[in-house]
Amino acid sequence: MSAEIINVGDELLNGETINTNATYLAGRLQEFGIDLNYQTAIGDDSLRMQKVLKRAFSRSSFIIITGGLGPTKDDITKKVVAEVLGKQLVSHEPTLLKIRNKLKDLTSAISKTNEKIALYPEGAQILDNPIGTAPGIIISENDKKIVLLPGVPDELKAITEKNTLLLFAGNREKNHVIKHQILKIWGISEAKVGELLEDIMGENKNPLVGLRANAEEGIKVSITAKGGSGAIAQKLIEDMENTVKNKLGDNIYATGETSMEKVVGMLLTLNKKTISVAESVTGGLIAKKITDVPGSSRYFLSGMVTYSNESKIKDLKIPEVLIKQHGAVSAQVAKAMALAVKNSSSASIGLSTTGIAGPSGGTHNKSLGLVYIGLAAEEEFKVEEHQFSGTRWMIRAKTAQTALDMVRRYLIAI
Repeated sequence: MSAEIINVGDELLNGETINTNATYLAGRLQEFGIDLNYQTAIGDDSLRMQKVLKRAFSRSSFIIITGGLGPTKDDITKKVVAEVLGKQLVSHEPTLLKIRNKLKDLTSAISKTNEKIALYPEGAQILDNPIGTAPGIIISENDKKIVLLPGVPDELKAITEKNTLLLFAGNREKNHVIKHQILKIWGISEAKVGELLEDIMGENKNPLVGLRANAEEGIKVSITAKGGSGAIAQKLIEDMENTVKNKLGDNIYATGETSMEKVVGMLLTLNKKTISVAESVTGGLIAKKITDVPGSSRYFLSGMVTYSNESKIKDLKIPEVLIKQHGAVSAQVAKAMALAVKNSSSASIGLSTTGIAGPSGGTHNKSLGLVYIGLAAEEEFKVEEHQFSGTRWMIRAKTAQTALDMVRRYLIAI
């Protein structure tokens, strides 16, 4: 079963709207063991849309088209699909009634513009929209299935979830199940991960192992397995996951959608430890990430943003002579900050950051992206020096993630 998604709308091409529909539908297709081979985004142009549709019909057996089902002039999806398939557009009376009921408090008569929502290609099946007016549409044509869905994400999801089995289950290949797992890595480069996993990666393998990098979350190793049943596919996933873990060790910090801060929170709870942070370069980002996790009040005591030298001296009691001698961006100051916030809050762990995020501020001796991260605990005092690259946001994000990773590695070692 070859599936294809076509997303319609000028807003998808000009950067106005992020295409979350494609991500959502790709995940749902995968859950039902349907291979997605193509995704296309196209503007509201009749001729270009015809070309894209004809190409999709020639190569795919299951086609999902999102967007362009509304009442305005640029909503042309149904018209173009009907023209390509040689079908007439007819009115769906239940949809017209729904529109009338929805608009009755606003106007005495339904307009021709709103009537357009109720049109559908003859012979198609209508899928009720539980939260909007534009319904979904299923067209069966020459052993192919074409599904039209609204572009509004909430409406698309509502229709899909209500008609999941109708949309997907009947199109899955018999005895063909796909399972997927993500492993998250921090602390080694993408090139190094690729080198360590080289012997298990490659096209047309089952399971299929892939890599992608993200400045905030690190390297993601994806494992996709196909099997004759869910149990078989899951066993393939688990075996490959164990292989990857043996190769990458503690550099793997989480699986699936679990974040670094959630892992750190669980480890703090398990080890009955508390933490406080003193941040300069990260400007409170670490405290935010930690407290984004529900229940973090059990282990997070306090956070201080001591951005200026004056604040470091006044609020953290860092000796002024230490800053003058070594500079605010230094291993010595990072250590002093971590110790100060730990002792002032009576936390088990004190964590600190100081650095140069840019775009200015770098010098010959201390370049843009230089960061020091300090960790003070009962059993350990540690400072790490890092040279990060990228934009101001990327340097801050990498610093926050690396600082939390320092805490994670400390906690799994005690």
